[in-house]
Amino acid sequence: MLEKYLNKLSALIMEEMSKRNCTSKELSIICDISEREMSAIKNRERNDVRLSVIVKICENTSISYSDIFEIEDKEIFEQGLKKCFLSNGKEKFYLRKVH
Repeated sequence: MLEKYLNKLSALIMEEMSKRNCTSKELSIICDISEREMSAIKNRERNDVRLSVIVKICENTSISYSDIFEIEDKEIFEQGLKKCFLSNGKEKFYLRKVH
């Protein structure tokens, strides 16, 4: 299942590059991640992507978490947020909807 999301992220990055008419190097600078990391994600050379990298990509592009994870049902998403948290191994980050 993870491969599905990584493929989606790769496709979204390609779309973003096309919209901005930029290279992966330029997009990596915008997102504050290494060129190598961006290229590996774009070319589907990663089996896993750190949460911090996904956050940087989403915060600096038009790509949203719901685009990557294909969340369509608003109600399920909102209910899921109440139970969801992300962790970097040291801290837990709870998700919440912001209007």
